[in-house]
Amino acid sequence: MIKFGYDQYFKPFQIESFLSDLFNDERVQSLITKNRLGNVSKVLYSELEHNVTSLSFFDVLKPDIVRSNGSIVKCLDEYYDSFVVSDQLRKCLLMEEEDVFKLFSESDRHEFIFHVFKSLCLGGTCCQFEDDLQPYLDMTRKIYKDMITVVKDSKTEKIKVASHVYQIVELESSIASLFPISHPQNFCYVSIDPAKRHVNILYHASDSYY
Repeated sequence: MIKFGYDQYFKPFQIESFLSDLFNDERVQSLITKNRLGNVSKVLYSELEHNVTSLSFFDVLKPDIVRSNGSIVKCLDEYYDSFVVSDQLRKCLLMEEEDVFKLFSESDRHEFIFHVFKSLCLGGTCCQFEDDLQPYLDMTRKIYKDMITVVKDSKTEKIKVASHVYQIVELESSIASLFPISHPQNFCYVSIDPAKRHVNILYHASDSYY
């Protein structure tokens, strides 16, 4: 994750020009990718939900995915979309045909915290998977807190996320692509804090299939 500051007032309806300026910045390009992107003519993106302020969001994993002692329920190895699925957690995250996939609703899967959690659980090329859920939750909390800003709603007195969060799908650029190859573990997320004028980028590009 990389944090940048900006000096212009941000409004959500300006998001296209904001993202274009962001990814055309030479410093941003040099820090998030190995190769320069060149001129970025278009940013393909979608806005993510960011309503979650508690890890209780993941309580649905008990008891089908996670036992009472926190251990993840194992299963026989299966290959799915370039991943080795060796436990019920990865079935829940990846395999739509499985009953456990329905533990998270479609709206749940649009939450930014779900995206962070999923990327950590699926891992990378050289990844020692955890047997217990807690390490995934701990790292999800850390990244989520680093990426977003929370405030107390003056009307409801409840905590809410003040940041705007976007998933960058792809860039139309003159030299190189944002992602070298098409892979389910490619991701780029941008969160914007309009009060502090901070923007955070969480980026990973796979360069080989697992």
